Amino acid sequence: MKEFSTYEKKILTELIMIDEIAGGVLVLGNILEFELNPNFYLDLESATNCPIKILKTYLDDITNEFGVIGISELVKELTNKFLTIIELFQYLESEKLISFSCNYPTTSLGSEFDVEEERVSFQIENEELNKLIYKYSRKIIKPTDALTDHVQKNFETNTVIQATNSSKSSGKLKTFWRIIVGLSVVVGLIVGLILIKEKYDSQKVPIKRINKLIFEFLKANESNDPKAIIDFLDFPLEQYISLSNVSSDSVRYDREKYISVWPKRSYVLQNNATILNTTKNETSTLFTLTYSFLFEVENSQKINTGGKFCRLVVKYEDNLCKIKSITEYNSNPNNTKSIMKTKK
Repeated sequence: MKEFSTYEKKILTELIMIDEIAGGVLVLGNILEFELNPNFYLDLESATNCPIKILKTYLDDITNEFGVIGISELVKELTNKFLTIIELFQYLESEKLISFSCNYPTTSLGSEFDVEEERVSFQIENEELNKLIYKYSRKIIKPTDALTDHVQKNFETNTVIQATNSSKSSGKLKTFWRIIVGLSVVVGLIVGLILIKEKYDSQKVPIKRINKLIFEFLKANESNDPKAIIDFLDFPLEQYISLSNVSSDSVRYDREKYISVWPKRSYVLQNNATILNTTKNETSTLFTLTYSFLFEVENSQKINTGGKFCRLVVKYEDNLCKIKSITEYNSNPNNTKSIMKTKK
């Protein structure tokens, strides 16, 4: 297996993480959600026409700061990233490290903007790249066990693995003497382990408590008070949808904007949380988990309904559960509907 670049590793890590989420849909649009949302998406109009859609307010900020050359560089950077991703997928497919199943019915790569949000369209000039983006965006991806194992081992190459194995082998020669030395402090170790176990046991959080947190968090999202969800979050948030290192002010601003667009919202928990990973330290425990939910949002012009699945990191400290990271992914587009209201 080749040595992957830093950006390729980021893509592959996201790919494997989504594949392990219960109910997750492993498609290119969900893998690239961190890259595209909230300022970009690709409109999959046809196999030869996949224009980049850029949020106008974001583009105005780029223009004000860098001028026209800033726009040119932005489009060039995005195109190069798509090229890198497609080349990566071609390599993985040729090496039989991923496979593709049935066509995935989608009209965009990434989350489309709301109708009210202005956008600017930029064409990808490379016709072959358009075709490949269209092809890979409409397929469900399945990684092999070999690729999953490679990513989960932090992309160790064969050379590194052999060196590690060699180190382990030489370490066996010292095992006998380590046992002899270890026996002299075994009583102290047993006492220490009992204390540590008791400390960690006190940090365990029942799954019912986590599900209660998620249920109450979804209900808080229905409130038109932009501060309603603040108490559920541990700041700075490591991840908030597509942003990193997010403050409470940024979350409040985002909520105000979303509430103004969608004043009526309802959310229903579709399935309980599945814990993927638990990380402990001396003072806290982090639970990485997933769940899915159905939504209905409404304004004076239309009603949007659909489903999403979500990855949370919940921090448990001082007998309190708070959300440290939130990432949302699109569910099956067949379940997403937009109904325009008729004017009376």
